[in-house]
Amino acid sequence: MQRNKKEFEIKDLIIKAKSGKINNVEKKYVIEMIKQEDDDLYQYLYIIGRSNLTVYEHLFAKYLEYYQDPEIIRLSLQVLCHFWRKTEKYLSYVVAYANENEWDIIGNVRSMAIDIIGNLLKNKKQYANKEKRMIKLLLTWFKDESVDIDIREDCYLALGKAFGKKPLQELPFAGKHFDLKKDIDMKIIEWAEKL
Repeated sequence: MQRNKKEFEIKDLIIKAKSGKINNVEKKYVIEMIKQEDDDLYQYLYIIGRSNLTVYEHLFAKYLEYYQDPEIIRLSLQVLCHFWRKTEKYLSYVVAYANENEWDIIGNVRSMAIDIIGNLLKNKKQYANKEKRMIKLLLTWFKDESVDIDIREDCYLALGKAFGKKPLQELPFAGKHFDLKKDIDMKIIEWAEKL
């Protein structure tokens, strides 16, 4: 039986997903809309991601290469790495997308990937060579004044997390621009330079 899209309002499904109250009928409906690549694909993927339905990991993995819509890629990274904590499994995508990509016009995918790297590196006492390379890459982008200011800010915040600073408490707020000379802790930069 084909369901009418209005049978389930997206905003209601999102609220239920965040509280873990999405039922099986709603879940099946959302999955069907994802398979059809409905116009509201982003919202339907978000619903599954927030519902913590990790059995659908394969859907998000598939959308890591959905280059016609970078926001879908960004959401897939967010779900797989932030919500579901599977960064190690998708690290090759994270590192690739932390670099500048032609299809990521606004830079939101890059920004998400850099944030994921910061989260991956935080609270580690020792760094393997690949992790040291990621820190050096973040430092290089942070220092490069030809890099977009938002990306440089993201790099500083990721370095700060790796250094052990607490977001929102010891680092500038990510959604607000800050002065990359005055509003930074030079200990973070010096630490990264010494690695």
